[in-house]
Amino acid sequence: FARSSILIYLVALIGNLVVIISISHFKQLHTPTNFLILSMATVDFLLGFFIMPCSMVRSVEHCWYFGELFCKIHTSTDIMLSTASIFHLSFISIDRYYAVCDPLRYKSKINTFVILVMVFI
Repeated sequence: FARSSILIYLVALIGNLVVIISISHFKQLHTPTNFLILSMATVDFLLGFFIMPCSMVRSVEHCWYFGELFCKIHTSTDIMLSTASIFHLSFISIDRYYAVCDPLRYKSKINTFVILVMVFI
């Protein structure tokens, strides 16, 4: 159980970090859709970096060792980041829907401002 958890943890961190670095570094990847993916990768990286280690300890040990205040902070952050990740998936679905179903008007409907509003939400 511990080995598979560590593997999932490393894949989450490294995979999201690769996406963040790739989109940030290569100018040809600077598109509204990719900024949405970059934002989701950042949220998922934060989820993996801050939330997963403590959750793995709790899963393995069946006990919370980090105190009541940190438990509340951890739970709140977990819910916030998980919800943000779900919103990102929903917004990416909306973006792809318009790209596939209305490709001629896609650029007028989904522009940088719309993507920024989606990321802000």
